[in-house]
Amino acid sequence: MFRKKTICLFILLLLGVTVWSATTVFAQPKGYPSKPISLLIPFPAGGGSDIIARGFVSLDTDYFKVNMIPVIKPGA
Repeated sequence: MFRKKTICLFILLLLGVTVWSATTVFAQPKGYPSKPISLLIPFPAGGGSDIIARGFVSLDTDYFKVNMIPVIKPGA
């Protein structure tokens, strides 16, 4: 019986911390970010990482409503 109460209490505590952290992390000032975000790709163009990064940029631009620019710098 004690073990069930401990597990339930732990789950409730974990849920509370998750909700609290989500509200503090996503509380951004209005209009943030005001500049486009640059995503640095440290591999040559045309590779697998470039394709994945460009897909990530297109999804994030739609979701966050902010311009993201992929910057390709091999060896960075």
